Amino acid sequence: MAEALRTILEHHDNPPQYETETLAALSYARAFETETVWILCNAGGPVEEGYIGGSGIWMPLKGKVGGCKTVGVELAVVDVDLEVLKVSHMRPIKLME
Repeated sequence: MAEALRTILEHHDNPPQYETETLAALSYARAFETETVWILCNAGGPVEEGYIGGSGIWMPLKGKVGGCKTVGVELAVVDVDLEVLKVSHMRPIKLME
């Protein structure tokens, strides 16, 4: 499957960070949809070997709150404020009162 997708992508011009940006957008969408903290751990390593990195932590109403900054092997420790989840669960009418 991965090889078939790579073949398809090679025939289209994509920005250099296409795959990483797609993972980030989908991770934020999933955090917002599920009203949870979404953590993505993606393998990091040399780009020449096919690694794309992109590991991170996303929260509803905040977006990406931390994660790895490079494609290489990296460890990130992130402090997450879960109070945001209480607000994300509220109905819009309650927020306006």
